[in-house]
Amino acid sequence: MKKILYLILFFVVLTFPVGSKALELGSGDLMIFKDYAIKPTTTIAQINQQFGNPKITTSSAFGGKAYSYYDNNYSYYLFLETDASGVIRSYGAIGGGFKMSRYQEGEGMNNTFGYMTGYSINDYFGNPPQTHGAIQYNITSSVVETYWNNYLKDSKYLYDLQAHGIAAAKVQAYRDGYQGRLTQNVVREDIFYISEQLKYNNSDLYEYASNAGKTSAISLVQRSYSDSFDSYVPNPILFASKVRKHFESSDFSYLLFDIHITNENRRVGTTLTAYINPSFLTQRKTISLTGEEKNKLANVQKEAKQYMNILNEHGGNISSSDYYSEQPNYESMPLVAGKYNSYILEHATTFLNMARAGIGLHSLKLNLDIANSAQHKAALVYYNSNHNLTSGHNPEKPPELSDSFYQTAMKYGNENLYTGDQIDSIVEALNDGYGDPILCGHRYNLLDPYYTDWGVGSVGTGLQISHQSAHKFDGHLEDDTELVAWPSNGIFTTDLAYNGIGNWTARFYKNYQGTTNTTVTVHNLSTDEVFEITKNNLNVNRYLNVSSSGYTITFRDDNITYENGDVFEITLHNVQNLKTNKTEDYTYRSVFYEALSAASSIPVTDITLSKTEVVLGLSETYHLSALALPSTASNKMMTFTSSNTNIATVRQDGMITAVRSGITTITIQCGSITKTVTVKVKNADGSIPSYQKGDVNDDERIDVLDAREVLYMTVGRKKITVESLQKGDMDDNNKIEANDAVEIMRLYVGKK
Repeated sequence: MKKILYLILFFVVLTFPVGSKALELGSGDLMIFKDYAIKPTTTIAQINQQFGNPKITTSSAFGGKAYSYYDNNYSYYLFLETDASGVIRSYGAIGGGFKMSRYQEGEGMNNTFGYMTGYSINDYFGNPPQTHGAIQYNITSSVVETYWNNYLKDSKYLYDLQAHGIAAAKVQAYRDGYQGRLTQNVVREDIFYISEQLKYNNSDLYEYASNAGKTSAISLVQRSYSDSFDSYVPNPILFASKVRKHFESSDFSYLLFDIHITNENRRVGTTLTAYINPSFLTQRKTISLTGEEKNKLANVQKEAKQYMNILNEHGGNISSSDYYSEQPNYESMPLVAGKYNSYILEHATTFLNMARAGIGLHSLKLNLDIANSAQHKAALVYYNSNHNLTSGHNPEKPPELSDSFYQTAMKYGNENLYTGDQIDSIVEALNDGYGDPILCGHRYNLLDPYYTDWGVGSVGTGLQISHQSAHKFDGHLEDDTELVAWPSNGIFTTDLAYNGIGNWTARFYKNYQGTTNTTVTVHNLSTDEVFEITKNNLNVNRYLNVSSSGYTITFRDDNITYENGDVFEITLHNVQNLKTNKTEDYTYRSVFYEALSAASSIPVTDITLSKTEVVLGLSETYHLSALALPSTASNKMMTFTSSNTNIATVRQDGMITAVRSGITTITIQCGSITKTVTVKVKNADGSIPSYQKGDVNDDERIDVLDAREVLYMTVGRKKITVESLQKGDMDDNNKIEANDAVEIMRLYVGKK
């Protein structure tokens, strides 16, 4: 009877628990996640029973698979990696009340790091600091060696990690209160593998974008130069921590997390996290320049070369400590204007003259007396601004200031007062973002077609906002310039717009003026994008204004982006021709050009290859190493293409994969340099195939289709490759001609 009562009581306790308590980590447990104990022997099938099938499954460098689990509400994240035997080697989580031997959700940070101790996402500013996510390992040193041997052999493991990292980042974003802000997805394998390819040449995607004029298509989140991977291996928790609370618009649809192991023995490397707008790989049309544009470009290049020559003559870098031959004093009396080194002033002058040359204006001449006056004015304005005295173009004279100092500062009435040092102030004034953003008077002082001489002066503490600069102008030259636009009507030197263009302007000096009905069309000829700006579609991102005189038309559309080499056609509709008194359209072009990058650019002169012929068995792979020379070349991005992807494919990092037996050619191109590699995929019997003369389309027979291919190449409808030349050159004269098609037809009909 007692046994029956005990049994009844036992079942009552099971059915009606009086309370529940979260599981504690047992000695044999790897992790507690959502009150489920995960052990080294827990199978993925058991995990699936508990949490459903994984949302993401990829290969793992541990030799098995990598799995990501999360719900549709992104409330938790679980990551597991197994080895070839299915044993869990890596385990990580965000949320889910996780508990590990070193980390626990909500607990303070564990800052003790040792060999393979893991990685955590921490809230450093919490009180106390809290852990949001973490990863740890169930490994031995030999398991770690297996991981790195696999990882370094093939970058597919890092590519696969992108998907897991995005998922982890989305979960962390939701937990941080940014629901739905992270919309990016893992796309475009070519972007990832181009990034990998650049790493082999000690470059990266951000450097490429900078050198290629594509910075508007890449948003850098983080760049680290000293990451050590002794404590952890690449993992999605690391990815989520790098991108945490950093978001970009949906236009940047690719979120790249890159790791470059720079020392394989010490496992030290760099990391780069960036949002990428895939448009940076869009093939833009090459637009031919007009004769006038070519002349303007030559003049810009001349000024840019002079700018770089001055820079190189002084060690390649001019710091603020090199500016003055006589140091200024601008914070207390007695004021000392100071004096720039003459080469600094020449450097600034050539910088400004790049902008003027692009428009077709004559160069401004540096006048040292004007520069001296500008230097005095900068010191006076700075002092007055910081001592509650009237400042600006007509500053009051401080009682302690000498008459000669004041008179020198007030010479040459045509001037700009702007922030920044001698170079930055030019950029700031050309952008004209404050003070006069509509008529852009600062801009048009620098771009005035009539001034002949100028000078610049500046004082400050080293921070741009703390600098006070003055530009002064003098002289008059008769000029027949009709229009001065910014971006330029001609060559727009984008080096002078590194803080943004500001409002676009078109100022007529003769023959035309805008009207109340003037509208603007901006057409990017390189991309075929068209932007219409009218008074009926204006908003915070789109602006249009015609000055009361009609001579200045100001417009902007913040959706307009550009890259180096883009050509824009700008049409001003309904402007008045002052000669005929008729209303008509006025069109000009603006060629966006990075002059300084081009002047300092080092071209690729050669490509060295690890092999020029590769022999593979079916499904085998080979990583083709291609190094650009010289190592200092500015743009090392290459393209890899296979002439026959049915035989072998090639990734953009040079990884070749055999598909079926046959011969194909891999072409590698970097700038103007092209190299080829022959790939031979073995036959089923292990023999190495050779070219079959006449089988141009590689379908293992010779027929009329091969003759047609040769004729297409003869008339230029198809490109002649190394492979097609070997197969189609029937008379061995190193040419593809109509006679070769005839010879193929003779083979086809059995007459040869």
